[in-house]
Amino acid sequence: VGLPSKQPVANATGRVAQIKLQPGPYQVGLLIVDSSGGNAIAQKNVVVDSTTAGASGSSVNGDNPPNIPQLLQSLEGEQGGQVSLPTVTDPDGDSITIRWVLKQGASDIKSGAGGVISLANVPAGSYSIAVTAGDGSLTSAAIYQLRVSSPGVSSAGYSTPTVSRGVSNSQGSAGSTAPQPNPSGSLASSSLTIKLP
Repeated sequence: VGLPSKQPVANATGRVAQIKLQPGPYQVGLLIVDSSGGNAIAQKNVVVDSTTAGASGSSVNGDNPPNIPQLLQSLEGEQGGQVSLPTVTDPDGDSITIRWVLKQGASDIKSGAGGVISLANVPAGSYSIAVTAGDGSLTSAAIYQLRVSSPGVSSAGYSTPTVSRGVSNSQGSAGSTAPQPNPSGSLASSSLTIKLP
């Protein structure tokens, strides 16, 4: 199963496969190989609407697919750090294998398994994470958005400012935070300086 851009979302094998998808358009490809090595390929465009996406209670032979939480907001991480994926559960208590692919546009940046993604050597920017979770017979899939920021820079792109405050008068600067009279009796000026890194 892939997006219209050809980006793969999930793979499954067997006579029956069930995956959970977010609403939207997808391309489903089917490859059949017989015992003599002959094969056939079919492809179909489908649209998953919000009433059927991730429908609960869908089971195959009494088995339910893993539940991957859907997020409305992007995940956030810092370059060189790590980001944790939302917790995946299985309604039947089956053991779950989680696999992910970190992508930027159509390019795969890195892939791996488990619920934590290392952001070592991942530059600041916007990414998508294609996640699949399988319980040995059924597979679920989701795509998350990820924003990676540089150390010391918020996800909105602003540096953390440094604020310094001081008082100056004709005698020079002082560390006080309130205006002080100078020897001539006039009020000294107060200044506030914000310095961005």
